[in-house]
Amino acid sequence: MNLYVQLLTRILSDGATESGLVIQHFHFHCYTSPMSRPLRLEIAGGLYHVTSRGDRREDSYHDDADRQVSLSILNQTCERFNWRIHAWCQMSNHYHLIIETVDGNLSAGMRQLNGVYTQTTNRRHQRVGHVFQGRYKSILI
Repeated sequence: MNLYVQLLTRILSDGATESGLVIQHFHFHCYTSPMSRPLRLEIAGGLYHVTSRGDRREDSYHDDADRQVSLSILNQTCERFNWRIHAWCQMSNHYHLIIETVDGNLSAGMRQLNGVYTQTTNRRHQRVGHVFQGRYKSILI
């Protein structure tokens, strides 16, 4: 475990507060390779700005039916993972969400959201491969 993770673990276990709320539950994945991905914090009650862009900057939504399917999958994901959506915006080649993760499960929900949408839209348009470029981006607000 690297020094940053040790320090963060100690701070959070000592009852640190974030925006006036006591952080009680958290989990994270730590990669130790020198070229590792940035650490993702998943905090119960966390509020995130999340975005995901179309692969090769191509359109993720080809028509209104794709947009409706995406919103339906978002609704199912919110119910399954106990998320609260505070705002959303669908652009032609990306989306923005403001998500509150009541249970601190952003990664699992995003895997569901982007994965199911990709499978559904690929089947509908008789395509294969990625719909979204790389990993989603998330910023803890």
